[in-house]
Amino acid sequence: MKPHTKMKICASYFLMLALLLSSVFGCKKEKLKIKPVGKYVKGILLISNTNAKGDSADISYLDEKEKLTQNVFSLENNGKKLPLNTMSAFRYSNQLYVTSSNAPNIQVIDDETLKLANISISNSSIRSISYFATTDGKTGYVVGGTGSKRGLYAVDLNAKTIAGTLLTGTASAALIPMTTYNNAYITPVLKKLVSIKDGTLQTLFTYPENVAGIVKASNKQIWMGISKGGSTNAKMVRLNENLEVQETIDLGTDLLLPQNGELITSGANEYIYWQETSTGKFYRFNTTTKKEELFVYPTEDGAGFITAWKVNPRTGEMYIIDSKSTSDNLPSDLLIYGVDKKLRKKIANVGYQVKDVVFPK
Repeated sequence: MKPHTKMKICASYFLMLALLLSSVFGCKKEKLKIKPVGKYVKGILLISNTNAKGDSADISYLDEKEKLTQNVFSLENNGKKLPLNTMSAFRYSNQLYVTSSNAPNIQVIDDETLKLANISISNSSIRSISYFATTDGKTGYVVGGTGSKRGLYAVDLNAKTIAGTLLTGTASAALIPMTTYNNAYITPVLKKLVSIKDGTLQTLFTYPENVAGIVKASNKQIWMGISKGGSTNAKMVRLNENLEVQETIDLGTDLLLPQNGELITSGANEYIYWQETSTGKFYRFNTTTKKEELFVYPTEDGAGFITAWKVNPRTGEMYIIDSKSTSDNLPSDLLIYGVDKKLRKKIANVGYQVKDVVFPK
């Protein structure tokens, strides 16, 4: 082969190599572009129901070092506040759907920056709207109404509307958050557990006593609670992924397992928690040993009136809100209990009548 031919081949080779390296490193450079992280991404949000004046609501922020900052929602939205009687926040994708009994009933905010999105939905004819859930970011349901009109009302997020007609089959639904599972909404309706998918309601189970709730526990386990009856014990029922009954465990005769005791779990360990609202005591059920035990009694730590309780999915700690009073606008305190049942920390003045706790995604 002639020398100048060899030189042409080498030049072509090095040109191709340079182009390849440029392409590879160019792609890597593109992949290194990271979306800026909002300053609220790592901490815990505490959703207040009201404020000291009783005319609006806001959000407090507890950072990863447990430093508290109050009124962060109004701080990030040019002084705008949440409506009075804000009840809860539901996360879907990177957004929080904040629900209130007052208009606007649903507002959407970025879960990292807390900036308001251009979605604000109301229906003034439905009283006491408390919880919202969506499985697709386009539609969903709120729990609203009172008495026999309490139940699920359909929401169209694109049209920004809440239906004024109760979804058939959900009258007197439990006043607790809905569970979303396999793109369906699952909730107790008195003695039934119902599922709503694609607008169609299906009754999954019917019991002689009220269904207390359903939770997704660790190891893909699903558990349903059944309240105590006149002559029957409260029960925990294990379901498989197809929502078929696998086993039923009787609880102690002194436990009521009420619907408003709100079954909760971190989803990361073996415990399911609830409050015996008649006594204020919190119990937990061990899904491994199938035994229940008294967890904590916040009254012994000075609590007056509990308005929210959630389990931190990362630590397994229980966050309990003490709002001290049912009516007075007193500052709420946060009590943090470890898995060992000991009060690890009390943080004062985290908001007013705090109704929900939102952990990092």
